[in-house]
Amino acid sequence: MDLSKPTPPEDEPSPTSRVATARHGGASLWRDPRVVAAVIAASGGVLAAVVPVVYDLWQ
Repeated sequence: MDLSKPTPPEDEPSPTSRVATARHGGASLWRDPRVVAAVIAASGGVLAAVVPVVYDLWQ
């Protein structure tokens, strides 16, 4: 086994394909409040501060 050449892991999809899959197949996920809440929690609450402001401006 030649260790001088790095070999990409075959079983793990690339980040771009993972994002493309999420965008293409996951559009309806954004209608699920639990998914939105999880994303807000994962972002450290930044969206929680921005969303009400954007919502007020949108009105």
